[in-house]
Amino acid sequence: MATADELWTWIYPPLTELVAARADDRTRSWTELRGYFLERTGLADASDHPLVADLVETLDQLSEEDSAALLDDGARLEAQVYELAVAHADPEPEAAEPAGAGEPAAADDPAYDEAEWQRFLVDNGPRWNGEDATWGQFSEWFGYHAREAGVGQPATDLLAYLDTLSAADRITTLAQYGVVIPTADAEPVRLTEEDIEGLLAEDSEFADISEDRRRELIQQVVGDH
Repeated sequence: MATADELWTWIYPPLTELVAARADDRTRSWTELRGYFLERTGLADASDHPLVADLVETLDQLSEEDSAALLDDGARLEAQVYELAVAHADPEPEAAEPAGAGEPAAADDPAYDEAEWQRFLVDNGPRWNGEDATWGQFSEWFGYHAREAGVGQPATDLLAYLDTLSAADRITTLAQYGVVIPTADAEPVRLTEEDIEGLLAEDSEFADISEDRRRELIQQVVGDH
């Protein structure tokens, strides 16, 4: 067959086209998009490939409401399809047991906490500045700290996939996971005097400050922004 990464690289383009087609017209149901997706895979029928057969069967069995929700959630759909790619991939060859081995070795990829991984990704993903030139350095840093945090397995899988993309596509993909990468052309946050007045009024710490001092603080904060 193929490795999980090879299967994922093959299925990802038609998958993104499926999600985009649904996003362009929310009235198009999975039933209507089924043929469109198969056409993008280059298959005459879903049964021609076990991965596609599993995916199509999964969507076929969902209600129209549930299939629409899945198609509208690109990150969840991609995660589900990647799991199918792993399930249908050729098994990794087993490493030979070293001579004289005693106690069984610990698993290379121990189970990880999905919530912890999501927190780690959202907290540390934005540390990349979005430039291709810095990707390699960031990737090494991210992978190291992910292993330290006990989420090395999903980090390695994600980085391996992102390595195959352009910088712009990495930013788009990370955004689907809730990671916002700041870019050079991003619009700066603009706070008006009214915005700051409202913020100060809501914070109990500023309740006893005199009006004159409050206005000094407002002017200072507006100036900083």
